[in-house]
Amino acid sequence: MKENRIDFAFSEHRRRAFLPAPSRRRALRRRVGLSQSVIADAIGVSAPTVSRYEAGISAPRGDVLVSYLQILTLLAAEGDNPSDVLDAAGQAASGEVADGTRHEPE
Repeated sequence: MKENRIDFAFSEHRRRAFLPAPSRRRALRRRVGLSQSVIADAIGVSAPTVSRYEAGISAPRGDVLVSYLQILTLLAAEGDNPSDVLDAAGQAASGEVADGTRHEPE
């Protein structure tokens, strides 16, 4: 039982590593002209929840995280340069990382 919780925590952590920074989440959605309601319906949450994801107030978990990552990946593919938007570290050019905190270069 304890091993299952540990495995879940690690898999959740690995998935979140690919979640773009909150400002990039909003930019991806806006670039293709989708509302927060459309994204919310697609992943099974409310529009205010998507708003909190985009503001960095909260982050998706479990199956919602998987669905949200899939949608963000599809939205990134719609752009001219998806690797610009979603890099392997989930870090935006501004230095903002996936959890909404800022990383200053050393």
